[in-house]
Amino acid sequence: MRILVALTLLLATGVVKGEEWVIIPDPTSLGPSGGGPIVSLDTQSIELLDSGLRRARTQLDFSSLPRDARESSQKSLNVLVMVELYDCKKRSTQMETSEAHLADGTVKYAKAKNTGVWLQAEVDPVRDFVCAWKPK
Repeated sequence: MRILVALTLLLATGVVKGEEWVIIPDPTSLGPSGGGPIVSLDTQSIELLDSGLRRARTQLDFSSLPRDARESSQKSLNVLVMVELYDCKKRSTQMETSEAHLADGTVKYAKAKNTGVWLQAEVDPVRDFVCAWKPK
């Protein structure tokens, strides 16, 4: 009974946040029509950090690509989920963690070494979406 009451309170107060994935159109030829993965962003994961940086979870879905466009083995990459930092002022990104979901069901986790390397791209629709996001 206590668990039911606690769960009801959590749901009523809105503390529990679910995932909300949106597909990010990418004019740089990513996506199925351009021969690349489907790029998605979990809008519920976007955080504005005290440092002014933003953090969000993105996903690259390779599963819709033809088998010959990927490795033919069961170890081929189906989905890559990453947590990335975004420096909106410098228009750059840095990966924090990743999880690679392989065709055979294996999941490999990796934490990026903090090398201080930030990637900059002229066109980055995910970064632009995250940087334009306003907290509710």
